[in-house]
Amino acid sequence: MTVYISTESSCDLSPQLLQKHHIKTLPFCVNIGDELFRDGVDIDAAELFRRTEQQKLPVRTAAINEYEYLQHFSSYPADAEVIHISLGSGFSSSCENARRAAAACEGAGITVIDSQNLSSGQGMLVLIAAELAETGKSAAEIAAALEELVPKVEVSFILDTLEYLRRGGRCSSLAALGANILSIHPTIAVVNNSMQVGRKYRGSLKRCIGQYTQAVLQNAAAYDDGHLFITTSGWDEADIAAVRQALAAAGFDAVAVTDAGCTVCAHCGPLCGGIITLRK
Repeated sequence: MTVYISTESSCDLSPQLLQKHHIKTLPFCVNIGDELFRDGVDIDAAELFRRTEQQKLPVRTAAINEYEYLQHFSSYPADAEVIHISLGSGFSSSCENARRAAAACEGAGITVIDSQNLSSGQGMLVLIAAELAETGKSAAEIAAALEELVPKVEVSFILDTLEYLRRGGRCSSLAALGANILSIHPTIAVVNNSMQVGRKYRGSLKRCIGQYTQAVLQNAAAYDDGHLFITTSGWDEADIAAVRQALAAAGFDAVAVTDAGCTVCAHCGPLCGGIITLRK
């Protein structure tokens, strides 16, 4: 029996990867001022930044509701087995909504996995699930494998600005102003299904990206060299190339580079980027 892999736009996998592995996604909604958009459908990160930078409007994301999940799950064949990997339950009610919708689909084989993560941390699990399905693994085998991998995914990002966190009410104006004046670039790490402030770097973003990369590589021996992502919201090609070179020097050649979608960008802003790894 074919096992279908499903997820949400928050996974930040490229359209090419999604198409290659036949992965269906549901879009999160993004509110910019009084306007509502669907992530990756009506708006992309570049357009989000254009609108918000021009108008200085607050940006918020909205969870996918149970009805939307019901509609999505009903699009699969009645006898299908579906593995749905959700945005972490610590970040949104979408995971719970997906589970309620799956339970309401009587007789359907739908399993919802809480990624306990976001962006390419979620995407990494989605991609692994798709690869396992392509090798003929059953839904039960894929679900069991993912549950073991969830706590091994490590996600962190370095921010260029705190302005988007401030607009969304997740950071004070004073903290945002201070970071800007002092050229401080904090990192945000996913720990126990929630975001926490990590190490702070000072100086130009280019210099801080280099320092952040070296900090991540301090634990290089602990990472699976077959699964690693660089995900950014607008780093220039030179910065990405420098990070890839540093990763290659540490033995990581299979690196996927992806763009952060609106769900992440709405909170982290432009020129945010991170290295996503999987512990062995």
